[in-house]
Formats: sequence, structure tokens, C-alpha cells
Amino acid sequence: MSETAESDIDYATRVLKASVEHGRKVLAAQMPSVEKRQFDFVPEFKELTIHLFLVGVMWRFGEQFDLPTNARDRAFAALSYMLASDGMSMKAAQRKVADLYQIGADHENVLAINIGYRFGDKEAALAEVFERFRNDPKFLSAPYRLIGRAKPIAAVLAIVGVAISVLIGRSWGEALGIGIVVAVSTLVITTAMYFYMTRKKGASSG
Repeated sequence: MSETAESDIDYATRVLKASVEHGRKVLAAQMPSVEKRQFDFVPEFKELTIHLFLVGVMWRFGEQFDLPTNARDRAFAALSYMLASDGMSMKAAQRKVADLYQIGADHENVLAINIGYRFGDKEAALAEVFERFRNDPKFLSAPYRLIGRAKPIAAVLAIVGVAISVLIGRSWGEALGIGIVVAVSTLVITTAMYFYMTRKKGASSG
């Protein structure tokens, strides 16, 4: 390998590391305003939004460097490097970033990337991205917690139903049937409450 090729690789590596360092600094500056607003999103959505925002931030930062590769593609590579350096295996990081790349394929319609690119250095830019989704039931964690908590409750009620049925002289077949009905009824009621919550929140956001 020639010295020129080696220096090109070293330069590209420095750009990658500089992009990651810049992304970390921006994220550290943005997170206090995000935490202050106490958003209640499912963790997967919060993580996805942060990662796409960082792509936008590192994309803009990387445009100042003279490299033959596309600055936007380098931003995804920088995110992969960042995730791996944070403890994720390189294979898992590359797989996650590949999924994000597909999501961000039409970057004009991905709010987090656009805000990160255009306003990443502005105070509360990331919080404003999350603010757009505050009342969207698809991303809120409360309805999902409701269903998650209902499952063990349904199981306990089913066991109690079976036990009581046996104690009052019902056959095991009847007792099991009653337990199943109790469990299913609990989950049906919880699901109905979930849909009520999501419709109500969806209507209030519209």
C-alpha cells in the first residue's frame, strides 16, 4: 500500500472520529432540554429519533471535509462507529444502521434527519422533534405499559378463578374454562381501554 493511500485512510478515519465526537457533543447539549420536557415515548422510538437526528448532525458536520465519499453516507458510517464504541458489537451496529439507512432513504421526509442537519446546533432542536410526536399514540409508552401490566393480572385472576371453582365443587374442566374466561375478559377490557386511550389522544392531537 502506498504512503498516499495510507494517509488517505488515516484522514478518513480522523474525519470519522471527528464526526462522532461532534455528534456526542451536540447530543450532550440537546439532552437536558429533552429530559426537562419529560416525554413519555416507547424506548425504541426515542432511540430511533436520536439516532436519525445524529445522522443529520454528523452529515452537516462532515460536509466541510474533502473526501470522495458522500457526506450523508459517512454520517451513517459514523453512527455505526459510535454505536460500536458504546459497546454494541460491530455486526449489530452495522445491522441497526442498515435499518436506519432504509428508514432515512427518503431523507426529505424524515423529520429527525432534517432537523439535525439544519438546526442541530440550535438549543432544544431535538426536543422540538420529539414535541411533534408528543400526542401521537403510536409512540407513547403509557398504553403499552397498560397492556403489559394486564397480562400478569389476567394470569393471577385466572388462577384465582380456577381455585375458587374447584373449592365450590366444579370439575377441573369447568374450573379451567372459568379461568380462561376470566383471563380473556381481563385482556379484552384492557385492550378496549388501550384503544380508547389511543383514540382519545389521537383526537386531541388532531
